[in-house]
Amino acid sequence: MVKDRAMAEPANQERIEFFCRKYPGMKLILAHAARGFNPYHTIEGIGALQGLRNVRCDTSAVTEGGAFEAIVDTLGIDRLVWGSDYPLSHQRGRCVAIGDTLARFYEDSVDWKAVAEHAKVEPLLIGLESLRALKLAVMRLRLTDSEVESIFRDNALRILER
Repeated sequence: MVKDRAMAEPANQERIEFFCRKYPGMKLILAHAARGFNPYHTIEGIGALQGLRNVRCDTSAVTEGGAFEAIVDTLGIDRLVWGSDYPLSHQRGRCVAIGDTLARFYEDSVDWKAVAEHAKVEPLLIGLESLRALKLAVMRLRLTDSEVESIFRDNALRILER
């Protein structure tokens, strides 16, 4: 999944499918919303996983909601699981899709005073940025309270079942 275009890379899709079919009893969790830091890659490629019932995606450290929306729309609500990715979640910054790639901005890598002339910009904890992105996806998808509970609790419990 570390290829540049994540889920949009056919080689990544093929490897995931190979292992999921070879080991049908395993429960594969694709971190970072299937490396959905650039949601366009997830939107483009997540459909390749539709028939693989043993694949799940977590939300850890993803700070744009498009990947979450694509996962829920394409795979279903039961395939998205909240994750934090501690200690990354406790760093300040954000990952942003730019064109066909991404950029990571951390507290110490950017002159935050120069980012916006019209406002004081202070980076939030990545874990909070990720929760805000998930909240936006939940609102846009019009999820019910029970569906939100699935993301934060029920889906994880199902993964832990034997």
